[in-house]
Amino acid sequence: MRKHKRKRAKVSTVHYNEYDADPRKHYLAEIKKKKAKRRRRFLIICFLIALVVVYFVTPLSHIQSIQVHGLVNLKEADVKNSIQQETSGYFLLTSTKKIEKTLEQQALVKKCHVSKTLKGGLDIEIQEAKPIAYALFQNKVYVVDELAHVEEVTDAKLIKKLEATPRIMSFDTLDHIKEFAKQYIQLPYILRNSVSDIIFSPKTADPTSIRFVMDNGKQLIVRLHDISKVLSQKKFDYEAYMTEYSDACVFSFEGDSIYITNCQ
Repeated sequence: MRKHKRKRAKVSTVHYNEYDADPRKHYLAEIKKKKAKRRRRFLIICFLIALVVVYFVTPLSHIQSIQVHGLVNLKEADVKNSIQQETSGYFLLTSTKKIEKTLEQQALVKKCHVSKTLKGGLDIEIQEAKPIAYALFQNKVYVVDELAHVEEVTDAKLIKKLEATPRIMSFDTLDHIKEFAKQYIQLPYILRNSVSDIIFSPKTADPTSIRFVMDNGKQLIVRLHDISKVLSQKKFDYEAYMTEYSDACVFSFEGDSIYITNCQ
């Protein structure tokens, strides 16, 4: 019998030349690259945190300057003092809207706009409200502006200017003055422009009676809470009444009725 020799299977050997990439080396390189990337990211984050910490512990983090524009009757120092609480914190966390809201609640401020500057400051533009009267109450002077704000004033120059506006006297409480201001700003301009003095004149039957003394010497007597209603242009045409009742001195408003008293 013929014997058959078993052939051995040839095992092919993989050879790498100098241009082939070793997968193991590529994998290790990728791991090393990722570690380096994470390390750089960590260092950058640490650096940024350090910058933020340094910024907030230095004076640079606070407001560097405040510039106020558009002032006529108000003083810059008074404006800055009124927003001291809103501007005492960090510059980046300062709310310009909150400053605007605070200022617009004050007397003689009609509108304002607050913006931040690149140098870490605040720029405040104010449009002043017009003063329309002043009140004497408990040895203090209060201004009343066109928005019905009532606020104490101490500046001598401003008080001197206010003397050209109607004077409010003899009121028993500051709340009554504030209520009067809300009513008064609704009156026609021609009537307001003819008022000399406003005197609180309570009576037994009417504890909130107000007496308007006009430039022509005539008087209008009205209840505090009825002022805007009975002295409106529709209810009481001031010029027409002054012409028709030129001999009258007192116009007393009681409900829907007007009682006219001639001059003696």
